Order: sequence, then structure tokens, then C-alpha cells
Amino acid sequence: MLSSYPKWIISCIVVAAATRLLPHPPNFTALGGLALFCGAVIRRPTLAVLAPLLAMLLGDVVLLGGLYGFEQFPHVLPSYVCMALTALLGRALRTPSFARVGLGATLATLLFFVGTNFAVWWTGILYPTTWTGLVACYTAAIPFALNMLAANVVFSFALFFGYGWVCRRLDAAGASTTT
Repeated sequence: MLSSYPKWIISCIVVAAATRLLPHPPNFTALGGLALFCGAVIRRPTLAVLAPLLAMLLGDVVLLGGLYGFEQFPHVLPSYVCMALTALLGRALRTPSFARVGLGATLATLLFFVGTNFAVWWTGILYPTTWTGLVACYTAAIPFALNMLAANVVFSFALFFGYGWVCRRLDAAGASTTT
């Protein structure tokens, strides 16, 4: 189990944070896939939620501290809540299959899209707090959501099935040394 390999968790956190810092299409990062994966694989729910949040925080220290300023931090709190909920959603993927991981990646994207864009609209800073403003907010966010969906699918499948492949290889190597 991954929870017995803290180096793997730290590596995943660093790689996910790096996907936010390296050049990438908007919202095409490993964070959603990492959150689903951690939720499914890490046995302790607190650690499963904290790992992707730490990856977000690591990226935000660079992005908010260096590029935008920490005064923007309250505006990203809904993203943290949605990412924590995504990790909890990952708990349902304990026995991953192609369909479950694909559905999890889709639901994670939908959760993030609905939650964060509602929060953007609610503040009234970018869009008026009217029905028209809400529709405009969600409409403007569609390209970002499509990028996030693609990233969630790619990184979720890579993490879940890459991890499964590694586990099978390690089990086979262990079995061959005991015979």
C-alpha cells in the first residue's frame, strides 16, 4: 500500500506541484488525479486529503507568493475545499476499474467546476451576482473545465494503473525470490 511508502507520497506531491509551475495549458495539472489517487490508495483519510492539499499549497507558495501576492489567498480557498472533496471522492475508487477511474475523473472535474466557479460568481468581483452573471461565469470557465477534465483523466489513469502495474511487478518479484 502506498501509505507505507512516504517517499512515494512526497514524490507525488512534488510532481503534482511542479505540474502547476511548469508551462502547461490552463488547468491541465496533476492535482485532481493526485487527489483521487490519494483518496483511493492512502488508508488514513486525513493523510489522503492532506497530500493533494500540500501539493496545492506548495504550488501556491510559489504562485501566490511570487507572482500574485498572498492577498489573493482567500480567493483560492474554494479550490482547496473542492480538492479535499475530490480526495474524499477518491475513497470510492478503492477497487479501481477503467469505468470507475473515468467516472471519478469526470465527477472530480464537475465538482471543481461547479464549486469554484460558483465561489467566483458569489464574490461579485468578476461577474454581477445575477442569473446572467452566473451563466457568464460558468460559460467563461468551460475551456478551463475541459482542460481539467483532460488532465484528470490522463493523470488519474497514469497514477491508478501505473501504481497497479508497479504493485504487480513488485509482487511478482517477491514471489520469484521466495520460490
